[in-house]
Amino acid sequence: MNPRGFTLLELLVVMAISGIVLTVLFDIFTSSNRSVADGTHYAQELRELQISGAIAADDVRKAQYVYPAAQTLTLESAYPATVSNPETNTNTWETKPNGSFFAQIMPVDKNDPDLPCGTMRRHPAAATPYEFVAYYLVRRAKLTSLPLTDWRNPGPDPKNDSTAFVLMRYSTCIDQLSPAPTELSGGEGRFVADYIDSAGMSVTANRVTLSLVSARVVYGRTIRIPAADASPNMVFVTAATRNSR
Repeated sequence: MNPRGFTLLELLVVMAISGIVLTVLFDIFTSSNRSVADGTHYAQELRELQISGAIAADDVRKAQYVYPAAQTLTLESAYPATVSNPETNTNTWETKPNGSFFAQIMPVDKNDPDLPCGTMRRHPAAATPYEFVAYYLVRRAKLTSLPLTDWRNPGPDPKNDSTAFVLMRYSTCIDQLSPAPTELSGGEGRFVADYIDSAGMSVTANRVTLSLVSARVVYGRTIRIPAADASPNMVFVTAATRNSR
């Protein structure tokens, strides 16, 4: 070292080394933040899938009738986007052996004011009101285009709106169990789970199997829940009806 101080070359070397150290530290900090964010999103989405599966399973157990395969149903709603079939862009749906739509009919508690058919307020003359319930997928972009901020709109997310789906639950009151209606009206479609990548809904006799996979783009990377290499690599829920006719 020069006794009068540092030379220009020495200063440049120190600055270069400092820059390298700061770059490494910044990369470590960024990577750590992303790992924490990934873990947080993974846990949130996995929990949401599990809760959604539990909600659907609870409905299935209450079902008195589950629509078999090859049934065509029409769902009417004041907000058509909430019942829009992503395959046909209409409100017509078909039950398939392993599709993304299933429907059922279940009895309701007439005295529960929180249920759609509670206190028979929509069908005061019906002796035994029933609730029609369907689960299905709607493109996220369809819902985020709605001028609403409630349970029909999950909120805009430009990085995921065009690719992700939302698991919906449609319900309405009906007066009869048999014959099972195929044209439903006056119902509401509410989102149950967000950022769905794919869903399989299989109906066998009085048993329904629901499989869910979530995928979300975060920090430019796609986080799949459960992970592709996980075992199992889907969230599976199987439930059997207790009151099937």
